[in-house]
Amino acid sequence: MIFNRRVITKFLDLVDLQRHNDNYAEIEADLTDHEERITVAKDDIDNHKASTTAHAAEHITYAGPVAGASDIKGAVDSVQQQLNTAVMEGDSGPAAAQAAIDATGHDYGNLKVRLDTEHTAVSAQLAEIAKNTTVINVAKFGAVGDYDPDTGTGTDDTIAIQNAADALYASGGGVLYYPEEAYKTTAPILMKLPATDGGYDFPPIVFLGKGNRGSAIIKVGTAQSYGLDATVILIKGSTMNLADAFSAAGFKNIRITNTSTGNTTYAVYGDNGSRVIAEYCSFVTSKDLPTVSTHDRYAFYIRSMWACSLRDCTFSGDYGFYIASNSTSTLLENCFASTDKTAYHIVGVYSTIINTYGDFCNGTMYHFSFCSVHCTAIGGESPNCDTMIRLSNSQVTIDNAYFFQSNLDAGTVINANGSTLRIRQLNMIMGATLAGYLWTAGTNSNIIVEALLMNGPTKFKYSEISTMSSDNISVFVSPLEAPITKGTTGLLPFRSTGYWDWYLNTPAIPINNIIMGLKGPTTAADGSDVQWDGGAKVNNFYLNSDFANRLVLGWARIAQTSGTLRDGTVVYAPLAISCTTANRPTNPYTGMIIHDQTLDKLCWWNGTNWRTFNTTGINA
Repeated sequence: MIFNRRVITKFLDLVDLQRHNDNYAEIEADLTDHEERITVAKDDIDNHKASTTAHAAEHITYAGPVAGASDIKGAVDSVQQQLNTAVMEGDSGPAAAQAAIDATGHDYGNLKVRLDTEHTAVSAQLAEIAKNTTVINVAKFGAVGDYDPDTGTGTDDTIAIQNAADALYASGGGVLYYPEEAYKTTAPILMKLPATDGGYDFPPIVFLGKGNRGSAIIKVGTAQSYGLDATVILIKGSTMNLADAFSAAGFKNIRITNTSTGNTTYAVYGDNGSRVIAEYCSFVTSKDLPTVSTHDRYAFYIRSMWACSLRDCTFSGDYGFYIASNSTSTLLENCFASTDKTAYHIVGVYSTIINTYGDFCNGTMYHFSFCSVHCTAIGGESPNCDTMIRLSNSQVTIDNAYFFQSNLDAGTVINANGSTLRIRQLNMIMGATLAGYLWTAGTNSNIIVEALLMNGPTKFKYSEISTMSSDNISVFVSPLEAPITKGTTGLLPFRSTGYWDWYLNTPAIPINNIIMGLKGPTTAADGSDVQWDGGAKVNNFYLNSDFANRLVLGWARIAQTSGTLRDGTVVYAPLAISCTTANRPTNPYTGMIIHDQTLDKLCWWNGTNWRTFNTTGINA
């Protein structure tokens, strides 16, 4: 660097002028050095900006214009554009388009938006669960789970489990986890559930195991009294009012067994509350022999509940599933019961039953009382079941029903009293000793079977209809397929001797509106004649009553009749009723025809008086 100095005149002569001149010279030299270093630094910066060598990320500024870096920014932008195209636009094929649609049918437009949205929602749910759900392991409270049912030995875990349940209740609800195989208890475990203002603010308390054959609570000992201390798990609320009750009780992947003795025992007993939910569970109590009726052992007993939902559960005991009065709604799905007395007993609720089955029941398979029920598919199998379906003051619709009853010595397949039963398709396989009733219908009852298939390994002894009282009885069956019976050669699916005896067993008082519609094939599957003569052929038809106000057999040809009907007469609907003059119907319908046994003539009711037939017509 060069300074242009002017000459200092004598007027400006300074003291130590030489020293000042030396200082200026040193400053000039120093400034020249600085100028050279600055020039070198500037060249380095210019070269760095213009280079294509990769730089550390912290030295690269992406946002905004950067002089000399246009090629880098363009490359980055190009990569981002390619990524957006691949992720957001993606393949235009059907698979890519379908991937952007969730299970509810909502179209997010592209997969990235869907994944981002669902990820955010799941993260929020997990955070909420982590915040609100408490999981307590019963082992943390000293439960051992070493009970051996075969030897009857093991640690009594009653106190430990109850302490764990109380701790879960104190925390506001959550999950009580049973990690081991078998926990012995000698007293009921009280399942206290948090009361809430609305019944739904707290999470439900759930008893969770590692599988219904992997985790079990087994109560042993002697039950002291009915109800509260006779159960393994006690769910007890103070009232059915949601404002003063508890939120849902839950059971999942666990087996609850009551082996204690006593007249009445339970695996689960619930009284007063809002909801009970169970999935993949087994509820078991010991069973009496069929000849013993003093004990009532319930696998799952609930009453006064707002809602009860059980899926993929099994029940075993004297009684399987029992929900008593004052409850409102029940769902049974994919459940199985093996009981001595009643498999499923539902009282006073709206119920839906899906794919549910019963086995080895010696009492009633399905008992419906004062309720409305819709069954999509139910079934049952038992050698000595007294009644497959029993209805009392109920409305029941069954889409598909299958029953196998190999040895019905007494009782009824279907029993309806003050009820309406509608079965869209009924398949019944019966044994050789069917001596009871096919169905019975009481006062104000209707049994409607739209399609009936009955078959068995041997010819039926009886297929009977019994009316227990006299008013408003309706039994309608159509079509009725022939019984599948094994012939002497074992080849024919139907036998010409496979006729049925139909019974109407009624008191000797008027009967109103008995309707039977019967229809069947005329030939067997192999084309052989089975003598059904255009319809369902009946060997004997018995009407054990003096008369009936209306008896209509639709589509049927009766080959032989006996009892109070005219013996040996081929009769088509409408059917002439046989009675004495004194016992003529007191409330006949216009056009009704009877056979007067006293006169031995056919008589016709014209709406006012009875008129007799002669060879040329009706007498005036």
